[in-house]
Formats: sequence, structure tokens, C-alpha cells
Amino acid sequence: MTCRTAYLDKALTNVINAIMNEHNNTTSTTMQQMRKKKIRLVVMGGGYDTRSIKLLEQSLLMQSGDDDGTTSTTQYDLLRKRHNQYQKRRSRWYNRLLQRNSNRRNSNTDTTTTGNAFFNITSTNYDLEAYELDLPEVVSAKRKLLSSRLFRRRPWLQRRGDEYPKLMEANFNDLNATRKALEGILLNDNSQSDDAEREDVTNIILFEGVMIYLDEGVPHALLELCSDVLRKSQHGYTTNSSTSSSTTALGYLCYADRLENIPGGDEDAAHVEMESTGWELVDFLSKPGLARHMGVARVV
Repeated sequence: MTCRTAYLDKALTNVINAIMNEHNNTTSTTMQQMRKKKIRLVVMGGGYDTRSIKLLEQSLLMQSGDDDGTTSTTQYDLLRKRHNQYQKRRSRWYNRLLQRNSNRRNSNTDTTTTGNAFFNITSTNYDLEAYELDLPEVVSAKRKLLSSRLFRRRPWLQRRGDEYPKLMEANFNDLNATRKALEGILLNDNSQSDDAEREDVTNIILFEGVMIYLDEGVPHALLELCSDVLRKSQHGYTTNSSTSSSTTALGYLCYADRLENIPGGDEDAAHVEMESTGWELVDFLSKPGLARHMGVARVV
């Protein structure tokens, strides 16, 4: 679990940096000041490890230098200490994993990790929205934990008045219900009548240790479903936008799970599986254990 957690933290950092670099390169400084980039994280499963909370904490930490009075010096120091202790335990394991794979992979992703991966996010000019989908019993338990313990242990999060993350019940073996839930999240932006009114949003879908428990054939179908909904979410926007490009990512996938049709850690098989489900593989690592496949992909 340590390796996959460290990998996903770093993968999310790289993806967010890529999104913000693209946004800054294609958007005028005036527009950047007027409207922040919106990043939407959709966590499929993941149990009780609320990565979305860690991302929010890091965003608040980076913005605390604005001296808006919402984050005290004591809270700032506590948050930084918590993050340093959390990631220090994981960096050693993750770097060993990279060393084992260095002789047989060609990665397009910066995989150097020192300290807390989220400290390497280079921009604060974005708003973060997060959804976490899981089984009803998990959602119920997580909602109780967040409401009873979150603010007591992390008082700096009280500044948010809305529900964060938004918790939704889902059974991924039910593909029709899962598609409906995803479309309800990702296609909401299409309600705006024209591009000028629509938010500039990029979606990131994350799978962590959930495909292990799904029925045969469902993991492959889920990947295909996610890429299809992401394309629908951008329909008409990227084609009309002045910043559209054939290489612009419509959405990203980060995963640490057991994918189908990839025997062991075969990277060539991973490329085939991703392409067959509508994704372009960006990075891939394998490790021992059930959730043996870790990687990043995108829809373009």
C-alpha cells in the first residue's frame, strides 16, 4: 500500500502541473487573473484514504502566504509537519520501486520524489473539486468519519462551507449505474449554453485498489466507460475553443490497481489495453501484490 500511495501522490502532482502549464501557456495573464483553472478529481473507490483531502490541504498550505487571515501560523506549521512526516515514510519505498524498474522502462513522467509529493505542485491558480465514489457502506462510514473527526484534527479545513469531497454511492459492477453517476458529475458543465459561460475544467479520474474486487470483464469495461464519458464532457468545447489542440488532454487517469489483459508487469500489454479502451498511456510501473499495475494515461 505504501508504494501505490506514494506513486499516486506523485502521479497526481505531475498531472496537475501538466494541466496548469498548459493552462498558463494558452491563457492570457488577464484571463488567468479573472478566472481560475478548475480541476475536478473523481476517485473511484480508494477506501478510507481521502487523497482529495490531502490535495486540498496542500492547496491551502500554498495559498496561506496570501495572509488572508484564514490559516494561522500554528495551523500552517502543523500542516507542514504532518505532510513531511506522512510522505517521508513513503519516499524510501517508492524510490526503491523506481530503481527496480529503471532498466526496463521509458517514462515520460518526472518520477523523482523528495519529501511530500504535493509540495511540488507549481501553481495555486486553480480551484479543486473532488468526488469520491464507493460502496454505500463505505460512503456512510466515511461521511461519519469526516463529520466527526475531520474538523477536530484539521481545523484549517473549516474555511470550506461546501461538502468536500462530495461522496457518492456506487457499485462499479453495475456499469449502467456507474455511467449514470459519472455523467451526472462530468456532463454537468455542458449545461452552459456557450463556451464563454463554461468553466475551464479538466477532469482527473483515479482508481486505487478497487478493480481487484470487480467481476471479470468489468475493469476493462470501466476504463472504456470512463474515456467515453470524458470525451462527451468536452464535446463541442474543445472544437470551438480558441485554445483547442490535437494534443490537448481531455482528461487524465491515474491508477494503482490490477488491470485486465496485462499479465504480470508487461508494459507492451499495458499500452494495448489502454489504447483498446480509449486511453493514451503516459507512464507505467508494476510491483508485486494484488494492485500490481500503476500508471498514468490521458484522453486526447
